[in-house]
Amino acid sequence: MAVRIITTALWSGQRGPRLVERAPAAVGCGLLLGALGVRTELWLLALLGGGGIALVGWSATRADARRLWRFGLLNAVLLGVLVWAGTERSELQIEVAGDRVTAMLGSARLVASAGLHARGGVALSLAPTDSRPLAAGWTHESISWLEGAALWLASGLRSGVEGATVESPDGRVLAGASPLVWQPDTWASKLLTSEPLEGWTLRDDPRDGSVIQAGDQTWRNYRLSVSMVRPGSAVRALVRADDGGGGLVVMVGPDDRSFSIEERVQGRADRTIAGGLLEYKRDALGWLQALSRELLRTWLFALVLVAAARAVSPDVTLRSDRQPKLSMSSGIAAAGLFAALALTATGAISYFVLEGIPHVQDGVTYLFQAQLFALGRFSAPAPALPEFFDQEFIVQYAGQWFGKYPPGQPLVLAPSVLVGAPWVVSPLAAGGAIALTYLAGRRIYGSGVATLAAILMLSSPFFLFMSGSMMAHPAGLFWTSLLLLAAVLGWQTESRVAWVMAGAAFGIMFITRQLTAIAVGAPLLAVFAARLIRDRRCWLTRSGLAALGLAPPIAFLLLFNWQLMGDPLRNPFELGWQGHDVIGFGPEAGIHGGHDLATGLANTWANTLELFRHLYGWPPYLTLAAAAVPIVVLSRTGWDWVLAASFAALVGAYVFYWADGIMFGPRYYYEALGMLALLSARGFALLTRLPLLVGDEDPRAAAMRAWRPLAPRVAVAAFVTCLLAIDLLGYLPAALRSYQGFNGIDRSRLDLVERAELEQALVFVSQQWPDWQPYGSVFPANGPLLNAKVIYARDLGLRDNGRLMRLYPERRSYLLRGDELIELSP
Repeated sequence: MAVRIITTALWSGQRGPRLVERAPAAVGCGLLLGALGVRTELWLLALLGGGGIALVGWSATRADARRLWRFGLLNAVLLGVLVWAGTERSELQIEVAGDRVTAMLGSARLVASAGLHARGGVALSLAPTDSRPLAAGWTHESISWLEGAALWLASGLRSGVEGATVESPDGRVLAGASPLVWQPDTWASKLLTSEPLEGWTLRDDPRDGSVIQAGDQTWRNYRLSVSMVRPGSAVRALVRADDGGGGLVVMVGPDDRSFSIEERVQGRADRTIAGGLLEYKRDALGWLQALSRELLRTWLFALVLVAAARAVSPDVTLRSDRQPKLSMSSGIAAAGLFAALALTATGAISYFVLEGIPHVQDGVTYLFQAQLFALGRFSAPAPALPEFFDQEFIVQYAGQWFGKYPPGQPLVLAPSVLVGAPWVVSPLAAGGAIALTYLAGRRIYGSGVATLAAILMLSSPFFLFMSGSMMAHPAGLFWTSLLLLAAVLGWQTESRVAWVMAGAAFGIMFITRQLTAIAVGAPLLAVFAARLIRDRRCWLTRSGLAALGLAPPIAFLLLFNWQLMGDPLRNPFELGWQGHDVIGFGPEAGIHGGHDLATGLANTWANTLELFRHLYGWPPYLTLAAAAVPIVVLSRTGWDWVLAASFAALVGAYVFYWADGIMFGPRYYYEALGMLALLSARGFALLTRLPLLVGDEDPRAAAMRAWRPLAPRVAVAAFVTCLLAIDLLGYLPAALRSYQGFNGIDRSRLDLVERAELEQALVFVSQQWPDWQPYGSVFPANGPLLNAKVIYARDLGLRDNGRLMRLYPERRSYLLRGDELIELSP
């Protein structure tokens, strides 16, 4: 029987027809891989991509004209957007007049002057493609040889310069325009040029050995114009250069939004004398092009997966089966197992790696408010000398102090504060979230897809490390997963509990993370609205049940606002950063001089890269390739589109918020993690035609399993196994090491004081502005009433510290500086 199945799956005996069906997909796959490898030529990208789309579409739709037309139209439009995104240009103008240098880029203008006695040479340098790491930025790890082997697929269209010219002040050309020059793959490799460099030479930079493009002559006064093509990796223009490599460096770093002028002296580190981070003012169109280039690389990889599936077996039709409605009780045991595994893994990270303390200001604030709730209070009297206890998001208003954030997360933390284990809450939420995601996925797609989704979540570095923190996002993921399960049950069954559960889940999510709740919840609530429209006779009853679940959390939020602000409709959040911490565009939004669409898209671009790196620990553009498969092939299953819409709405919503929020990964997108895992597993299932049932729930399951092609199932299983191995053996160990002392926070100061066994002590913690970490790491030990055995205060200097010491005459005073604890005289 086994031999018969394998023979039937791999070769049916109809050699000619099967070869005819396989060949277009195989050729299309090769063309798409060629398109992924294009570095500079947009016409070649369009040619290879268009040919690949045509062949894959014909093969995947089996020449069904209607489906082929839809497939071709969608993917042709996306290819056109990718080609358009590759046309981005940005013009850098540098004017040199004696020792004065003026650099202009878009709306940004920098001026610097230095007393240099230099010959006035010009040189350009381009950062290499691997300057954008394949691991999260905070790991500070170089890429492995295995990751480097795939670099040609991971780097995409290259950045470069085009038409770099040197002119005299009167417009006379001193050095003709250079041809297209593209960034190298690594430091100290050769720059790529489209033709010989006339008037320019290539030489090594004496500082770091990188290859630079240098002008053949020197000038005193001149204008350097540099056209940057697809700005990405850093461009360095060295002006007023001397023979030793010194001079002034104009640095443009589009990836980190930096624009600066730095002074370079041989043997010394560069010193920034103008500009810096966030000075690079790319316009909204430019950021949209940059974002499109990143996202559409994933789309191309999804097409490659579709082509490969058809090439391996033409029996893969990529059409959706009608999904069985399985009973809830039969999946409880598996859900419990996944929950236990998630709780164990994230609990170990929370306790042993993150040491059971907050590592971000938000977590400090949540814990502070939870301590208040554990005392049965909404706020506490503000300290008499508040400057000694200042924390960024703990505000003082009307003589009280409290956290500025909504009350959902502190409510969840409060019971654990009473038992002295607040670190366990996020792991518990993670375990619950993975169980709920499994149960929802099982109802939507079957046990096979749900199991793979749970495995993807368990192996996700983003899931594991964020779920070990004290941030609000793990609880938010739990409530989002509960809302998803409620939506599935509400659509598929007559359960009244689902409607109450949906109202409660959305309500608690709203009082935890309001913008996230509205964004990710909107498509799921649309499912309930569609059910009401379909069954109009029950709309009043079901709406009332949802309102019943929604009312308690909303009532508590109104009470919380009223107690703290004196108005149930005023949000304490508005007190942060002197009223600048708001959602929307305008000059008053945020702390960086306003917020606009360009900045919002820049934040989206940065979060997208972090998601690619950190979601699964895979090569970046493969991260969401499987999740894109249902969209690429225009799935007819509505839940595919609901899940994709929830993620897209969450991404879109945070365009309107001024901060990028990157911490533990792209944390603003965390609440959609379960949906992304389900979509990824669903994409792999479409590619392999995996059996959607496990066990004997359906008598047709055995026959379905027997006759489905074996080859794509084996191939994709091996592919997924390799991806998981890259994560588990490569990425996760490096990330685990990097999270030790994450964000500059650890327990060393608390442990030092505990070893001293102080009683009735006042400890001043020394720190340098703007570092908040030294004092932030010990602040939660104070408690809101400042009545602990040891009170930690900010060190404001000996003279000012005396004021607080006189306020606590019964306590002995100490100074905590680094790893030293010094007793202070009264």
